[in-house]
Amino acid sequence: MDIRYCENCGKNVIPIKRFNWSMFLFLCLTFIGGIWYLWWYIFKPKTICPLCGSDGLESSQTIINSKSIYSGCFIIFIIAFFSIAIINRIDMLNTKTTTDIKNSQITNQTPTMTNNKTENPQKSVSSPKTVSPQKPVSTPKTVKKLQYKKITYALLEEKIEDTKEQSSLIWHILVEGELSKQNLKDFLSKLYSSAIKKPLKHHKALSEIYIYTYISQKKQTENLWLACVEKTKNNKPIIKYNNVEYKNYQYALASGTIETKVVLPNYSILDEEIYDVPLKTQVTLSILVFGEITEEGLKIVLNNLYSQTMQRKEFKYYNPPTHIQIGAYTSKERAESGMGQWIALLNKMGKDDKPEIRINERQIALLNAKPEHKLGYSEKERIKIFQELVKAEDRAYDEAMQKYPSNLDKQMDFARVLEEKYDNEVSKKYGLTNEQLTEILVEATTKDWPYPNY
Repeated sequence: MDIRYCENCGKNVIPIKRFNWSMFLFLCLTFIGGIWYLWWYIFKPKTICPLCGSDGLESSQTIINSKSIYSGCFIIFIIAFFSIAIINRIDMLNTKTTTDIKNSQITNQTPTMTNNKTENPQKSVSSPKTVSPQKPVSTPKTVKKLQYKKITYALLEEKIEDTKEQSSLIWHILVEGELSKQNLKDFLSKLYSSAIKKPLKHHKALSEIYIYTYISQKKQTENLWLACVEKTKNNKPIIKYNNVEYKNYQYALASGTIETKVVLPNYSILDEEIYDVPLKTQVTLSILVFGEITEEGLKIVLNNLYSQTMQRKEFKYYNPPTHIQIGAYTSKERAESGMGQWIALLNKMGKDDKPEIRINERQIALLNAKPEHKLGYSEKERIKIFQELVKAEDRAYDEAMQKYPSNLDKQMDFARVLEEKYDNEVSKKYGLTNEQLTEILVEATTKDWPYPNY
C-alpha cells in the first residue's frame, strides 16, 4: 500500500486520483476523442491528498504524537522516582543491619567501683539497647576448652540481659579444629539448642540470641567473626558465614601461616604430566595419600600443592599454568586404572577460573571399614576375581571388534556370547554362581575397587 506524507495536513495519507469530467467531455467534442483521456487516467499515478485535495505528496514519515511523548516521559519519571526510593530504602536497611551487628559485638569495659562511685579511666562504648548486658562477665585470662566432634572451643565472653522488657544473650566463642562450613553449622546449631534452654527469671525463653565464632582472641577484638547464628525477636535463627574472613582462614591454612589441629595425610607424588602449548599450559599431578586421611586434611594438602604449582615459572607459554588438575588416590592401582578413582580432586580449568575441590564421599566413608570375608574368599581375593571379570569383558569386546569391525549389531551380539563364555570360565575356576559373581561386581562398584591395569 502506497503511503505518502501531506505537508498541509501534517500526517501520512493514502493518496488518490480524481476523474476530471470537464476535460473528458471537452475532449469528446474534439478530434482527439475522450478515449485517450481514459487511457491516460488508468496509468496516471495517485498523487492527491484525500483530505485537503492538494497535489505533490512526499514520501511517508514517522509521525510522533506529542501526547505519546508526554505520556512516555511521565511514565519514565514515575519509574525512576520509585526506583530511587526503593534503592534508598534498601541502603537504609543494610546500613541499619550492619550497624546493629557491629554494635552487638562491642566488648564493654568493666568499670572499677571505688567509694560507691564509678571510675572509668577510658571513654566507655555504649552497647545496643537490644543486647545491653545487665551484668557483663569479663573475659577470663585463661579459657576452658571444650570439645564438640571435630571442633575445640572455649567461651571468650558472655553477655546476658534478663529484664521485664526483654531477654537477650551474646556468646563470643573461640574455635579451632576442622572448621568446614558443615562442621560450623552443626556446631552453631548445637550451641543454639543449649542457649535457648537457658533458665531466665523474667521470661520463659530468650527472645534474642547472638553467637559469634572466632579463630583467635585478636579476631574478636577486631570484630572479625568466622560464622555466627543470630535470632532476633519474633524471627527464626539464621546461620551466617563471613565469606571474606572464611576465605582468609582457608588461605592461611593452605599457606601454613595459621596453627591448626587438623591432621594432614602423608603423600607422595606418583606422576606429573605437563602439556605446554600456545592454547594452554596444563599441569596434571597424581599423588598417593596415606596415614590419617580426613576431608579437611585432603583439602589442605591439595590447596598447598595448588599454591606451589601456581608459583612455578618454568613454562614456555603461560606462567602460572592456565589449567591444573591434582588427583589424590589411596592406592597406586586406583591411580593407574584410568577410571577416575580418586578420593579427592582439584580442578582449575582456565586462566581466570578458580580451583574447585571435589571429595569422593564414598571412599571417605570406607576409610576405616574392616575387610570382610564373604562367599568363601577374603576381600583381596574378591578384588582379584572382580579384575578377572573385567578382563574377560574387555577380551570379549576386543575379539568381537576384530571379527566384525564394520558391523556393530553382529559385533555386540558376538561380544555378549563371548562374555558369557569367559564369565563361565571364571565361575568354574572359583566355584561361584553367576549370582555370586554379580554380587562381587556390585560390591566392587560401591567400594571403588581398583580396575586392572593393562
